[in-house]
Amino acid sequence: MGDKIFYNAETNGFYRRSVHGKNIPEGSKEITEAQYEAAMAANRGGKRVVPGPDGLPDAADQLDGPQDSVMKARLLLRNTDWMVVRMAETGVEMPESVRKERQRAREVISDGMD
Repeated sequence: MGDKIFYNAETNGFYRRSVHGKNIPEGSKEITEAQYEAAMAANRGGKRVVPGPDGLPDAADQLDGPQDSVMKARLLLRNTDWMVVRMAETGVEMPESVRKERQRAREVISDGMD
């Protein structure tokens, strides 16, 4: 039996048992390799992965405009939050490029709230 893959609609994230171990968010649903590959193929084809009505990954058209920028900024922060936690818990610094990207993301979000 292969590596188990999970999808979490709340985080809109994919998790592999071999990578994340027991640190898979509560409420995640197990998906097949085919479902995972279909989501990745849709993403490579210009779609974005979103939670479907059944809580499983689905594909949707990309958003345009300022809301899209804010959404992308929030996603960047969410996807790099683990580096902040790691730095706080272990002292391992995040790369300077990531720190700068996170700062730019916070500025985009702040500007989008005006």
